[in-house]
Amino acid sequence: NESLSSLRKSRLQYIQRCEELEKAKHLSAKAEDEYQSTAITNPGSANKQLEKRRRSCEEAQAKVQETEALYKMCISDANFRRQELEKVRARIVSHIRKLIYQGDEVLTWVTLRMFKQRQTQSEQIPVGYQYLSEVCKPY
Repeated sequence: NESLSSLRKSRLQYIQRCEELEKAKHLSAKAEDEYQSTAITNPGSANKQLEKRRRSCEEAQAKVQETEALYKMCISDANFRRQELEKVRARIVSHIRKLIYQGDEVLTWVTLRMFKQRQTQSEQIPVGYQYLSEVCKPY
């Protein structure tokens, strides 16, 4: 959950930075056009403005690369956590299967013992009746 939320945040931040980069590129292109038109009248000011736009564009590019690296790291972290959860889930399912199998074995053993006990008890009834009959014959 935590890795998914950080993944979403970094994705949004990446999209935001890409938009900022596009704006900076657009402004830089616009500044170059303006530079060409104002270079004749005021070359120092136009040069400063152009340099400022270039730096802004470079900074935006650096931020995009940094955010992209963070986004990729979040993706790998989320994938790693998902794989770990799958492993844990597989171990839990395996353990539950073993417990069910053990329970089934115990129930089978108890059922067989119960039937054996009933058989033993029911075999004694005719023998006991015959003995009682023989004892009572002289009377």
